Amino acid sequence: MEIEIEIRQSCCDAAALAACTKLPDGVAAEAKAREYCALNGVIPSEIATCRTLPLGSLNPNRYEVVLIRTAGPFFTAVLGVGTVRIGARSVAVADVKGTGSSGSTPGPSALDFAVYSAREFTARGRVDEVALTGNGFRINGDLHVNGDFKVTGGGATFNGKVEAGHDVKDAGAGATYLGGPPVEDADKVPLVELDLADVKAKAAAEGHYYKWDAEHGRLTTYNPSMKNFQPCDPPPGASVVSGNLKWEGSSEVINGTFYLEGMGVQMSGSSLDGKATFVAEGEIKISGTNYAYKDTAQYAFVSLSTSAAAVDISGSNSTFYGAVYAPNGTVSFSGNDLTFNGAVLANNIQTNLAGTNMTINYDPNQTAMIPVKAASTETFIRLAE
Repeated sequence: MEIEIEIRQSCCDAAALAACTKLPDGVAAEAKAREYCALNGVIPSEIATCRTLPLGSLNPNRYEVVLIRTAGPFFTAVLGVGTVRIGARSVAVADVKGTGSSGSTPGPSALDFAVYSAREFTARGRVDEVALTGNGFRINGDLHVNGDFKVTGGGATFNGKVEAGHDVKDAGAGATYLGGPPVEDADKVPLVELDLADVKAKAAAEGHYYKWDAEHGRLTTYNPSMKNFQPCDPPPGASVVSGNLKWEGSSEVINGTFYLEGMGVQMSGSSLDGKATFVAEGEIKISGTNYAYKDTAQYAFVSLSTSAAAVDISGSNSTFYGAVYAPNGTVSFSGNDLTFNGAVLANNIQTNLAGTNMTINYDPNQTAMIPVKAASTETFIRLAE
């Protein structure tokens, strides 16, 4: 009997391990598990369980197989009982290890969401009566937050799925969920990693890779042919204020890819235009009015800062195309009549609306242009139970 139990357990282990090679596709995983059971002499009626774990997950990384066999006449005669049930259970797990945008279990990408927050999302709508008419914060697309999802005040509208990896705390008066009620305890989604080498190369080729030389009090730009930084003038319409590039004029047209090493960006002018991409190691602060960033702007604002105000947008009457990306810090919105066509991805996101009408329209054509660092992963399959 012990030999029979060992054989059954070995069959169960093999089926669970084979199924994990097909995850997260549950249908393909079950087919593979049943195939291996058949190869080891297990008939379909002896397969009690074939299922992905965690139950109900859209991103399963474990597979369970349970086999139950009723013993034949040999055991009946020896043990003096009518039947003997021989059971075996195995749970295998697929661990994906590596770096880049796929450095975790296969599943949704952060780029699939209009708004993504790795830690927490807080929407503070207007608390006065005007906000209850629906004039406030609106997301046209899905929202995902790995931590808590919080809504206070009123006027927030979510036209898509809303899911939180932890708790949903909705104290909003008049918040509207057109894509269904928020979901708690959702699977966590890793934040994609930007390919900085690609960004720096583009910026350097355009003469827009800047670095503030604090020792000599001057702006420098990277020279690809000489492979060093050389003194330079600020880009047209800009000045250097406290080691940051600042645009404070009106009717400026800004184009190209900018990489700011150790520097930030400040915009307080009006009627700025163009297709500029800003990747700053410092903070990005936008407080101007009537900005009209054009379509195909790739990713409008990227801050690598760990600041609680890595990207702080308090301007008004402006439209932006592309992604706002702050993997290490917080994106904060507090302006009026702002429209973002693309996506917002950050470590934390806060909206503190003193005014009305801020809209984020998810556009996969914009997020598809983001140069994501290539993933380097390897899948390790092992028995867990």
